Amino acid sequence: MLILHAAATKAMDGTVVIWSEVDREARSQPKGKGLWKWLAGAGEHPYHGGRDRLSAMLPKVLAAGEWLWMTAWLPSDSGGPLASDERIAARAGRRGERLAPWVVRTLMLSSGSLHELFLLCRERPSTELQLSDDAAFWLRTQELAGSLVVRQQFVPGVMELKGHWFADWDPIYETKDLEEIETLAEAMPMAACALNQDPRRPPADTRRWILHSTIRGLLRAIVMNAANRNETWKTVSQTRGSSKTVPLHKRWVEALLSPGSETQRSGQELMDFAVEIGLWREPLFR
Repeated sequence: MLILHAAATKAMDGTVVIWSEVDREARSQPKGKGLWKWLAGAGEHPYHGGRDRLSAMLPKVLAAGEWLWMTAWLPSDSGGPLASDERIAARAGRRGERLAPWVVRTLMLSSGSLHELFLLCRERPSTELQLSDDAAFWLRTQELAGSLVVRQQFVPGVMELKGHWFADWDPIYETKDLEEIETLAEAMPMAACALNQDPRRPPADTRRWILHSTIRGLLRAIVMNAANRNETWKTVSQTRGSSKTVPLHKRWVEALLSPGSETQRSGQELMDFAVEIGLWREPLFR
């Protein structure tokens, strides 16, 4: 049996990464060359499933993502980290005395891949792959993002990422949505925000920032998934000409329905356009 964990971190712009726990007998020896970098500041998690075990449970398209060594800051005692479930290791008589860093092998998932993984968990539940409390928490977060899409509580926008600009979709929260986010933030398991790449200090991410970032990414993935299935992009006439001759707003509309399409213009033009979009949307957020 394998228990799936999921955590988000601000260091990776709110991207969710997954890792797994298995019992000692089922665990294979680590094969990663990057492990030695972490051992100076953190021990290897005795129950982490590693790459091979987790890959075997996932569709190939998901397992082909980027694998990283990360540190998981988890409740621990003198015997090591506390297992998340009695089926992994006995917890009776043990108590988390401190947070300590443990090296785990993680898979970084795009919002689209995370959405597909949760759909798979719902449609084909497995006794061999169990969701931890933190993975179930992100599943609940996906439900909130899905409800926003069903109620059409989202608007188009733009997003800047490391100097590149992309058309994007942003949620519009009603009062009950904000209350739900507050409830989720209070209920967020420690393991849902326990990962970073620093064995010297634990994550200092704010739960609300992580939640908003992840909801936005999941909403974007759900909208684009629906658009792709219905081939909505075919309804938009493709403009011809160079990026300089075609009006920016037309390129933006095309990019909204073409996942991963970068909106290209000079930095100043794009910043001005982002301000224009913000002014257009302002009445919706009052």
